Amino acid sequence: VIEKYIKFFANKERSRRFYDLEIENFNEENIINLSEAEEDDEVVILSVEDNIELYDYLRDLNINLKEKYIVDKKDPFDGPIYLKSKADHEKAVAFNAATMIKVYKKNEDTEEIDYE
Repeated sequence: VIEKYIKFFANKERSRRFYDLEIENFNEENIINLSEAEEDDEVVILSVEDNIELYDYLRDLNINLKEKYIVDKKDPFDGPIYLKSKADHEKAVAFNAATMIKVYKKNEDTEEIDYE
């Protein structure tokens, strides 16, 4: 059993794909729906629901898995969510679509603890 886990965690391809996401201090609690992200959050697109219309929609917007974005703006009343890419391209994602997109929230708010 131990050898099985050693092989799993030693898989270089699996490790490379994870590190390609540039996620430091991975925390499973930071995986949320895009609709739950707040303005100025840095997110990485992890997965989408299995829905052909959603795939087509994201392809038309040129949004791909593993891409990093900043949540630039969220319109109220379930309005669109505006994402800004590294190339400074802004993309508006419909709120309903955002509920079907899993992202990793990279800049989780953490308070610094002063022990003095």
